[in-house]
Amino acid sequence: MAERPTIGLTGGAAHVPIPEGRLDAHYVGRAYTAAIWRAGGSPIVLPAVDGAGADLARAQLEGVDGLVLSGGVDIGPEAYGADWPPVQPVDEDRDRLEVELVREAVRRGMPVLGICRGMQMINVAFGGTLHRHVAHDDVEARSEDTFDGVRRHVIPLLPNSLVRRVMGRDSVEILCLHHQAPALIGAGLTVGARAADGIVESVEGEGDGFLLGVLWHPEHMYESSPLQDRPYKALVAAALARRVDRSAVGEPA
Repeated sequence: MAERPTIGLTGGAAHVPIPEGRLDAHYVGRAYTAAIWRAGGSPIVLPAVDGAGADLARAQLEGVDGLVLSGGVDIGPEAYGADWPPVQPVDEDRDRLEVELVREAVRRGMPVLGICRGMQMINVAFGGTLHRHVAHDDVEARSEDTFDGVRRHVIPLLPNSLVRRVMGRDSVEILCLHHQAPALIGAGLTVGARAADGIVESVEGEGDGFLLGVLWHPEHMYESSPLQDRPYKALVAAALARRVDRSAVGEPA
């Protein structure tokens, strides 16, 4: 078996309850790390550091073969040129790091997968904007596992899109936790899927590399729908192919 490629995974900041009070900590959902491991990759968390941006992004990407941008809190409006007050607390250090991670990863030809907020961040990094608040009003919200307000619905995947090739079908059921979504699509990106109400559910790069963002959470659907591991498997496969190609020409893996 080929050596597992290392997949960098972004996370957020949280106060974790401990017996002595609260610990200011980094976090990432365990479903992401499990999905990367099932797909054949070795996950490593890339934390944001106060005040750091481009230098940190370059240093972090030296040690990974592919990048996953995880879900989380809203992206700060200033990151995409909006001036409205945030709907929920934002993490400016994370926003700053992830914009640089996307741009640097694309510059290096590194495979990138964005999940929910991560898909929105790809759009922002390419100069796109976000709707302040959108919801699938025609889909009933429900509780599922540890989540409230989950919406499950079926979306069509556009012909000739990367997301359609990855999923291997023309429509999929998805699990949505978002309340924001892309508005203006960034230059260099195309839409791969739209819901029936017009909300953009997937974006992808126009070039030959692997750059994919999905607004749903495939890592939380694996138990009921194993095909939802395909975005992670495609990311890991692209990361492994890149490592092999770099090794073949004598570049550091």
